[in-house]
Amino acid sequence: MNWQEVKTEFEWDGSWRDIYVLDTGLEAWQKLLDFLRSSRYQVFYTDEGEAASLPETAAELLQERGSASSYLGVEAGGLLFNCHFFTDEQVEFDLDPREVKGQDTLDVVLAFMRDIGQALGKRVILTPENCQEIAIFEYLPESNSIRHMPFGGWS
Repeated sequence: MNWQEVKTEFEWDGSWRDIYVLDTGLEAWQKLLDFLRSSRYQVFYTDEGEAASLPETAAELLQERGSASSYLGVEAGGLLFNCHFFTDEQVEFDLDPREVKGQDTLDVVLAFMRDIGQALGKRVILTPENCQEIAIFEYLPESNSIRHMPFGGWS
């Protein structure tokens, strides 16, 4: 994917970009945790605002969601992907689009999407914030490919 052709997708419009894996459950969340533990990515987890060990099981992780403020951060190539465990039915990371500044950081975003999709064996989409219905980029596990569906912003 060429940065010059897609850079408008990351222009600041006051909102973040979301990366979703839809139609998940405990099994997908467990695959995600296992993948992140063994990956090259740097993973940060906090519980009630304090640094903590990432729970061993997805059940523990998602159970904490109801009673505590937990957060998972994944650092890759200078970018930070944030996960807040909103629901069992989807994995959601968000990203500040201002951090995506060129080909190198675009490649990091697309590699992260591909890695998550391969680990879970599921479609992964990048969207405007809270807009699952507007996929800007889509990872397809059956073809191991990422495609771009131009959005171009809200104007």
